[in-house]
Amino acid sequence: MGLSRQRTLFPMRSLLLCERDSISSAPPARRAAGFGSSRSSSYVTLFPCFQAMLIQLRVDGRRTMKDTQFITDRQIYEEVIQKIVPAARKFLWLGTSDLKDLHVHRGKRMVPFLGVLSELIANGVAVRLLHAKEPGPAFRKDFDRYPNLIDGLERILCPRVHYKSVIVDGHVAYSGSANLTGAGMGAKSIHRRNFEAGFVTTDPELVRAIMDQFDRIWMGCECDGCGRKQHCADYPELLAKTHGADTRR
Repeated sequence: MGLSRQRTLFPMRSLLLCERDSISSAPPARRAAGFGSSRSSSYVTLFPCFQAMLIQLRVDGRRTMKDTQFITDRQIYEEVIQKIVPAARKFLWLGTSDLKDLHVHRGKRMVPFLGVLSELIANGVAVRLLHAKEPGPAFRKDFDRYPNLIDGLERILCPRVHYKSVIVDGHVAYSGSANLTGAGMGAKSIHRRNFEAGFVTTDPELVRAIMDQFDRIWMGCECDGCGRKQHCADYPELLAKTHGADTRR
């Protein structure tokens, strides 16, 4: 099946509300988008999950510390893509500017990262993808290998997104420079990959801050004043579903 630009819409409960919404008001409706042909979608509900992870005990036992680790280059692939992402049990949020056909190690084989996402979705993990560019043909070809991504992978394209983040279950997060590409977060060799940097954290305050940034864009909280609406294919539907604004402007 080929990829289409059609959007599949359904309501989504956000973990956060835009500043203009009161805590008692109903959350705005959300949109789920697949890269494949439009199909009827099941409803997905996320639930509050801003729970602090147990702080890491130092080996000597004399004091405790919140676990925040600075990582670079190949470490990003090993820590984030190989360890943190597959450990998702409730939800996975991915934020990236560039998006390419990333491949990862699976035993002695290399498999598409989309296959990892497909397995997570099959296990009940809610996956969101926020990106700035449309993926290329190799990504689209691999996408078609995993039919459950059509309805199971929610995504929004926002041309202003330049940050990169990975959030798992509200407990652990990555923020840094690496895109979801082979040379960024992927498995390219140490002599061919990009020089990247970032951090992984289970500090509840840092995790919450990373989630807040992702969620404000996802919920359309920045859409009203955005000066790049003409470059945003998702803007009309996003704004209409979040707070019923006039989408003709």
